[in-house]
Amino acid sequence: TEARVSFAESLLRAAALNPSFANLSQTNADKVLKNAEADGDMRSASRAYGLKGLLLKRIGQNRDAITELGKAASAAQSVSANDLAYKWNAELAKLNEIEGSKGKALEYYKASIDNLQQIRSGILQLNPQVQYEFRDRAESIYREYMGLLLDKPSPDLREVIRVNDKLRVGELENYLQCDLTRLTSLLDLPVETSADATIYIIRLSNRYAVIVRTKDGNLKHRVIDAKNVNESLKILKQNLQSDSTEG
Repeated sequence: TEARVSFAESLLRAAALNPSFANLSQTNADKVLKNAEADGDMRSASRAYGLKGLLLKRIGQNRDAITELGKAASAAQSVSANDLAYKWNAELAKLNEIEGSKGKALEYYKASIDNLQQIRSGILQLNPQVQYEFRDRAESIYREYMGLLLDKPSPDLREVIRVNDKLRVGELENYLQCDLTRLTSLLDLPVETSADATIYIIRLSNRYAVIVRTKDGNLKHRVIDAKNVNESLKILKQNLQSDSTEG
């Protein structure tokens, strides 16, 4: 079953170059699912349901894809397979956002991040290349979730900061190769009396968020298009280089 589902996943990747492989992938996924359910192998069943969902997403049948991916997430969670559940919950978040169900999208993003937090310590045991690929996928989930939170009329800025803290701690763990789960969020510390405010600069998928925490604990924010920031940084860099040359 494990070999067959891996083969079906390979066929799905190959379908990007040759669409005819999609039908073969579907056939193999159906066989895997039948065997997995008969054997009570919920991990393989999760992978098969997820594969069927991705195939449906590929041809634009988003509603049916959501149904299959929901089954994949449930199967994964039934055996605490967080390494699978985070992927399916992230896919469900994206599809629900596309379909206009932003409330459900937020729920699935949060579930995906909860899954990621559960497998964080295990990531440190992986080889560097696998760590890099995993980190790249996981990082986008955190940033997309924060972006969606900030799109709400009255965003929960504390939740945005906490999610960003989780992302930053994960990056530190990967760099230092140690467990930092006991680190305290800045939100849980008192604002320094000597400082007028604490400023958080958070990079989203294609924007930046600036959140200011005042002395009295109030939070204010502004979201800026990444293109404007990058252009400003480019001009600043050119000016600094010009000053250096003249000096």
